[in-house]
Amino acid sequence: EWAFYGCSGLTSVEIPNSVTSIGSSVFQGCSGLTSVEIPNSVTSIGSSAFQGCSGLTSVEIPNSVTGIGSGVFSGCRGLTSVEIPNSVTGIGDYAFQGCSGLTSVEIPNSVTSIGIYAFQYCSGLTGSLTIPNSVTSIGNFTFSGCSGLTSVEIPNSVTSIGMLAFSGCSGLTSFNVGSGNSRYSSENGVLYSKAKDTLIVYPIGKTGAFTIPNSVTSIGYAAFSGCSGLTSVEIPNSVTSIGNSAFYNCSGLTSVINLNPVPQTITSDVFNVPISSDTLFVPAGSLAAYQAANVWKNFGTILEIEDTIPTTNSVVSTTEALVVYPNPVVNGELRIENEDLLIENGELRVEIYNVNGVLVGARRALPLQG
Repeated sequence: EWAFYGCSGLTSVEIPNSVTSIGSSVFQGCSGLTSVEIPNSVTSIGSSAFQGCSGLTSVEIPNSVTGIGSGVFSGCRGLTSVEIPNSVTGIGDYAFQGCSGLTSVEIPNSVTSIGIYAFQYCSGLTGSLTIPNSVTSIGNFTFSGCSGLTSVEIPNSVTSIGMLAFSGCSGLTSFNVGSGNSRYSSENGVLYSKAKDTLIVYPIGKTGAFTIPNSVTSIGYAAFSGCSGLTSVEIPNSVTSIGNSAFYNCSGLTSVINLNPVPQTITSDVFNVPISSDTLFVPAGSLAAYQAANVWKNFGTILEIEDTIPTTNSVVSTTEALVVYPNPVVNGELRIENEDLLIENGELRVEIYNVNGVLVGARRALPLQG
């Protein structure tokens, strides 16, 4: 262990076939090391063995190795590719943390667990990440800061996803969960519990407004954390629990529609960015309750929605342009005309935005009689 620690002048090393184990931190800090050949005799690589070898560009791990230990290649910024053989069953904590030059990694079907922080800040990883069907657990912060990822395929085998496993993945727009997964599900790219009663993670790269489905009763810890492109969110009356940091650093959020007449009990870090200029829409008759509720009362404007109506089963279809008059609006009333406008359930929810795209009103529209 520590045999060549900090030997920055070391550029290459050839490990003889007699070696069966590479000890902990043996080559740690050898920033000048550009290549290393690991023979088939090696069965284990100790923790932090190549940590901080920033000049290392590629490494081939032989089929004799069964596990990649903690922090083995952590901080190897120059590493662009790595081949993980089918003999490896586990990727240790911090194994490739900070390998920002890594552009692709193929996790073999032999791997059952990926440790905490294993690929954190691997910003060079781009496109879709496919987790193999052998993996059962993904640790805390495992892929956090992987800003180049756009989608993640989660197989049926995964039963545990750690806290903030995909936090800071600013390009991520979609989770796709296998239909046979017993713990998780996805819909429109959002990660939910199997029963869709808990919203677990909303992809950070999604933008615009979002309506939480009526099946959801709980918004998980940091579910929308870092979603700076989220502009508006509608919380159904089914939601009774909102986890800590749920909307942490949602700097683009300008309006929230909360359809629960009873304000949920939340902590101050749920909305950690200033909300004094944001608008909160609440059900008719609940204005006083929200004005007195902790955190909710901090919204700059709190308005009642005249009628709280279901939105999930209402379908509107039209093939022609809408006619809206009068323009400008007189006495706060406007009319919408279109011969092909079909309104199911007898009502239509109308949301009104200003020219800056900020939600300023939400009302129920009723068909004119006669």
